[in-house]
Amino acid sequence: RTCSAVMASLKHTVLPVVGASLLSVVSCLWLERRIASLAPRVQSRIFLKQMRFLARADLSLAVALPLLSCWLSPLVTVDPDVGWAGCVALTSWYFLARFASVLAETHVAIGLGCVWFRWVSVIPKLHNTLRWIWPVAVVLTVGEQIILPLRSYDVDRHKCVWDHGHGWLNIGVIL
Repeated sequence: RTCSAVMASLKHTVLPVVGASLLSVVSCLWLERRIASLAPRVQSRIFLKQMRFLARADLSLAVALPLLSCWLSPLVTVDPDVGWAGCVALTSWYFLARFASVLAETHVAIGLGCVWFRWVSVIPKLHNTLRWIWPVAVVLTVGEQIILPLRSYDVDRHKCVWDHGHGWLNIGVIL
């Protein structure tokens, strides 16, 4: 039974997540390399800065997600205390990367909206706000972990257990 659970987890969870994450890593590294090869004057444009920032956030997400997926699979068998610590660390990393990615995507959308409506005076302000995405993502991640703390690690089901649903701050950020 354990062998079939491991195989099912590999087939339905771990391998698809790892495969998709590898594709994401390749595309993020390709984008980073292409932008880095441009002239410094061109690299300083807001859209390219946003794309570079988004690629870095998504690269972090592409590393965090397969690690979390493997941690929550039957491939890893750990003590409940170690499982809890692993869940806290990996979900925090995942939330941080996801918040940064969502905020970067929102930043791109705002920039495109400014260009669309010809609000050119806002574009220089966007340059200044880009550096605040990671600090805001850290605050949101800490808030997520404080408001909805991880209760335990279920050894039998290989799951991180929260008292209530989690991820609601991501929905709020998107809205």
